[in-house]
Amino acid sequence: MSRMLHQSIFFLVTMIGAAVSGAGAAGRRSIQGPGSDLLLAPPNMSPSSNSSPSTLSPDSPTEPGSMAYQNLPLAPPPPPPYIDASFVGCYQDSWNRALPEMYDISSEMTIDRCRRQAQLSGFPYFGLEGGLECFAGNDILRVLTRERTDNCDMECTGNASQVCGGEWALSVYVTPTPASAPPPFGSSSGCFIGCFQDRNDSRVLPDMYEASDKMTIDHCREVALAQGYIYFGVEAGTQCFGANNLSRAHTNGQSAYCNWRCAGDDSQVCGGDWVISIYHTSEPLPSPPPPLPPSPPPPSLRKEDLVGCYYDTKDNRVLPLLLDASDNMTVAACRADALERGILLYGVEAGRECWGGDDLARATSLGPSTTCDWPCSGNDCEVCGGDCAIVIYTTELYESPPSPTPTPIYSIPPPYYFPSTPPTYLAPPFYAQPPSPPRAVPVFLPESISPEVAHFDAAVGVTSMSRASPFVGTWQDLNAAGRRRNKFTFSGRCTFTPGSLSAPPAILFGDQRCLGFLRNKLWNWGKSATAAFTLVWIGRFKKQPASEQVLLSLSPSWSDWDHGFLWTSKRVFSISLNNRHGQAWDYSNASIPAPLLSEQWVMQVLSRNPVDVGGVSMSYHLYDQSSGLRTWNLPGWPCKISPNAMAIGGDAHFNRWQFIGELSVLLLYNRSLTETDVLSLAKGYGSRFGWESAPVSPLPAQEVPLMPPSYSLVTPPPQSVVDFLPASLCPESAYFDAAVGVSDYLDAALDRSVVLLWKDVFVADRPDNLLWFSGECEATLMNSGQVSTASIRFDGRTCFATVEGNLPNWDVSGTSAFTAVWIGRFADDSAGEQAILSLSRTPQDFDRELYWTNQRAFVYSHYTGFSFDASLPAPITTGQWVMQVLSRSPNVESGDVTMSYYWYGQSGALSAWQFTGNPCEVSSDSLAIGADFRDGNRSFEGDLAIVLLYNRTLVEDEIQGLADFYRARFAWPKVGMQL
Repeated sequence: MSRMLHQSIFFLVTMIGAAVSGAGAAGRRSIQGPGSDLLLAPPNMSPSSNSSPSTLSPDSPTEPGSMAYQNLPLAPPPPPPYIDASFVGCYQDSWNRALPEMYDISSEMTIDRCRRQAQLSGFPYFGLEGGLECFAGNDILRVLTRERTDNCDMECTGNASQVCGGEWALSVYVTPTPASAPPPFGSSSGCFIGCFQDRNDSRVLPDMYEASDKMTIDHCREVALAQGYIYFGVEAGTQCFGANNLSRAHTNGQSAYCNWRCAGDDSQVCGGDWVISIYHTSEPLPSPPPPLPPSPPPPSLRKEDLVGCYYDTKDNRVLPLLLDASDNMTVAACRADALERGILLYGVEAGRECWGGDDLARATSLGPSTTCDWPCSGNDCEVCGGDCAIVIYTTELYESPPSPTPTPIYSIPPPYYFPSTPPTYLAPPFYAQPPSPPRAVPVFLPESISPEVAHFDAAVGVTSMSRASPFVGTWQDLNAAGRRRNKFTFSGRCTFTPGSLSAPPAILFGDQRCLGFLRNKLWNWGKSATAAFTLVWIGRFKKQPASEQVLLSLSPSWSDWDHGFLWTSKRVFSISLNNRHGQAWDYSNASIPAPLLSEQWVMQVLSRNPVDVGGVSMSYHLYDQSSGLRTWNLPGWPCKISPNAMAIGGDAHFNRWQFIGELSVLLLYNRSLTETDVLSLAKGYGSRFGWESAPVSPLPAQEVPLMPPSYSLVTPPPQSVVDFLPASLCPESAYFDAAVGVSDYLDAALDRSVVLLWKDVFVADRPDNLLWFSGECEATLMNSGQVSTASIRFDGRTCFATVEGNLPNWDVSGTSAFTAVWIGRFADDSAGEQAILSLSRTPQDFDRELYWTNQRAFVYSHYTGFSFDASLPAPITTGQWVMQVLSRSPNVESGDVTMSYYWYGQSGALSAWQFTGNPCEVSSDSLAIGADFRDGNRSFEGDLAIVLLYNRTLVEDEIQGLADFYRARFAWPKVGMQL
């Protein structure tokens, strides 16, 4: 496509965006809960106390003990699939995303939901994909350079009348400019408007400021009234702001973290750490207006029983009991229902719904939401959740005595400068009871070794998911004024150890999956292939990391994994996909040479420095109590590393290599630190981590030898090296042969090679067919003395592999034909159930799945249940190479399917069994081998040589042909067919 055409399209899209500014889609949602199937008003038709009466439909039974509900008005007619003129087109997508800056996934996805997310995040373009995924970005040319497609044909999960892209097909729209007024809902003045992010350089309400240790919502309102401001807001527990417009609020975006108690009344909430709770100042009054006393703060914002605003879904409610749905809903009414039934938790949603439950972990499992902005139908000064967003409270803490109010972390009066003399930082609101002895204070580094990119210290900036949650929610950069967007958001069950003056504060990453994710780009980061940088990690492992554990990663994320960087307890590597259509990828890899001991605080430093012309050198420094500073020079090659999607504690893309231990300090520099600098860091942190008696002179640097992975050529090697299947037997979806395409690296700790990647034989035609490995899988080369044929050895504990994308040429229909072939051998036939292969069976999604082990196989969908489920009859003998085949064929006349299982081994006979099953779709995503990826067990122990997947049914003659073809390689005798 020519540059002139690009510019023309870009101009056209921009004009379309201007024409449709402010346009929105009327979405629909329904209550899904016990005893109800109610159709609710769309988000832009907020219910109010003046709405018309309505009754339940006759076929919607009410819950015992609850009142009969009234019908709502008929929903508007469904919108067209592409909604409005802001639609740009349907484009091909890939793992290198066309819109990589924002990602959201939901079983309630609609075009309007995605548009709203893009508006709040400030992105000019958004797109939908796969029925339930939402993306956004800034670069329309990145989209327009992709191929157009007609595959945007999948219904939105939240509105079947809309289209949300397709399989690897992105429906792209221009984001309308959000209106600066009116505020999120037009309630009467004095009401809560919302929780918004604030900025040091762009205050949301910049025209008035006051700070007081007796701050309350009422006091701030009085000050704003006296000075004639329309809006007021409270922040950081003690601060009050005012202004006459909300344009900056919409520019900065909403927040889910208004959770600091007011300094003058701890039953109220006064914003949070760089987030502000905004209200209308006064009610519209007749002329002349009589004087009125200040009205009390809205009862829903915030009492001491508040848990927070959280996402919800109609398919799996976070609070599963529907207590009431009413056009007179208030928070108090919902609480009364919960108390009457003896329920611990209650929540209000969608303006008129009241839900209850007793499981706090389930209630908060989907994470905090920023979209609780619907007024209650019975009181438009109260907030009753939002569209798939619920405000949750707990009944037990309602009358509990208030806890002490801590000093805010970043309570900086105008002119909003970062203090040159560091203040004493205290705990955020979650840690309301100060520990004894006093908390540790952060270490403020001298300017010469102060990090330019990021400075995270667990002594400050750590908050919880909510007041009622024991788990970490965010971790803010120490220099919040200068780098306010440097904030990790946590998922999973990370907890916090506040520490003391003699013990280090730290975030504890436990056995449960816990991940910290930085959603914004790093500041001051050089993206060139030879840019200098330094990463400093101070923590300790719970146990000696025999398995690989992630320290830090950059760029590998679900939306974009180009220019990625991964640093684990065992290795460091960078990878770029730019050259994936050439002979090889840009790739560099080195093993971490020093064993990391458990329960010892260590400082690990990774530093890159440009050398000569176009080259780089990598240094790895380790500092601990026993050995002082040790340094190794690692081999490396130039490679761009993106500043996107930094993660700690786990691998955000591959969902493995969980860190188990404590992390206290994380520093990032845009330059290379010398050994003298690293020793200065060790000295600065010595008293905190007990390093005072460690040796101060560095040991001589050591060179680390490297065995870089040798990627096979994309074309098969000569037939004399390894034979490849004839065209009639070649699989259309996946062809993995351990004789080619296996990439490994030298693990210095294990003193052997460990598999990283297994590529499809035809990777040039199927570039996304890449099996990425986790754990300690070992490559066994042909004629190496270990085995007589090339294979991959699985250890039965840690090793498995997955394809992150979808298989090509796969039919997902309910009666589609397919065949899966597995050739390997088991190390122990008495080890119980061991995984062969699975599709779509992941912790996040196990709909339309195929599950296959040495004992059982089934096909399952949420919609059809187990359409096929059988125990496999063939015995598995230790140490013998066997070929197992699972095949499905449609029965046209009866409408069902036939599932066939074949077994071939040292007996030389091909045995076959057949089962009848019902139609069921089988998804093509998340191919996994070696372990049950959903339940994390049933690990395979043995050698695996061949995996084949066909989009057709192989007949018995073809399966016999496979056995004949591989007979010499696996030393099988020829006997014949045994039915």
